[in-house]
Amino acid sequence: MKKLIIFWAFLGLCFLGSCSSTPNSTPNFEKFVNHEEFYPKFIGNWISNEGAEDGVEGADIVYETFEFRNDGTGFWMLLYAENNNVKNRSVFRYKLSDFQIIFKFIDDDFINMANYYFLDNDTTLSTTKWLKGSNINYYKNSLVRIDGNDIKAAITNSFVELQSVINKESKIAIVNVSSSDTEMSEFVASELEYLFVKTKFIIVDRAQLDLIRSEQHFQLSGEVDDNAIISIGRFAGANIVITGNISGSGSTRRLRLRALNIETAQVIGVASEAF
Repeated sequence: MKKLIIFWAFLGLCFLGSCSSTPNSTPNFEKFVNHEEFYPKFIGNWISNEGAEDGVEGADIVYETFEFRNDGTGFWMLLYAENNNVKNRSVFRYKLSDFQIIFKFIDDDFINMANYYFLDNDTTLSTTKWLKGSNINYYKNSLVRIDGNDIKAAITNSFVELQSVINKESKIAIVNVSSSDTEMSEFVASELEYLFVKTKFIIVDRAQLDLIRSEQHFQLSGEVDDNAIISIGRFAGANIVITGNISGSGSTRRLRLRALNIETAQVIGVASEAF
């Protein structure tokens, strides 16, 4: 099953040129001139099953989807057709010209580009593989959502918000995510750590944070005073601390995260996502 998922991830991203082995074919995301006036046509969900095959063990046909947001971020996914169960996902940033789109996939820092044009009154997005030449069509789809009742989507959305305001040279301590569900709190902290590490941020090891809490007798149950959070970060040698909470229940839960500067005690970034 793992090999199948990896294969689909490779196949899905192939239209962006990841199949190319040319050493100098990777475009420069930072130097690409962005034109936000082209965003409106992209915003929303696009889906395609071109080239999709039946999965293993009786699985349904797999669909590839893109969700573009109006802040220049988005999600790529593979999912089963009937029940929308996710097979694979990746968060990305994107920029546009009048005929090209460039992606920077945050999970693995992968960068690539595709040519595009619209058909059928802008309800079909046709993409051309970078340096390859073949087309894949994506169709406007209001039913495919990846941010409803999904804690992973809430975490990745929050990560995109926070990482944009944190200097890459900073040392980050993910100190506390309070919740009545300790397993959920642990999951959020672990996923955030994974995303920051994958994007080359410097993260304080959580075992070190646990040791500091024990030695300094910090109690992190429930809501925690900012001064205590900052003190833990300072003991760990961090520049930035991240703290937050999960509130609500059932379908009305919300993840809130904050990034604080150790030296100034100021909040430099906030994210709030329902799931």
